[in-house]
Amino acid sequence: MEGGLSDNTLAAYRNDLRGLALWLAAHPGVALVAATREQLMEYL
Repeated sequence: MEGGLSDNTLAAYRNDLRGLALWLAAHPGVALVAATREQLMEYL
């Protein structure tokens, strides 16, 4: 465990962030730092 997080938790976070990165790459007009709630809900 690193920082109190299990390997499975870290893997899940990594997978979620990878998925978000792929979604952002497919939506060139959306930047993570400027994404609206609606845009993030569209991803989810």
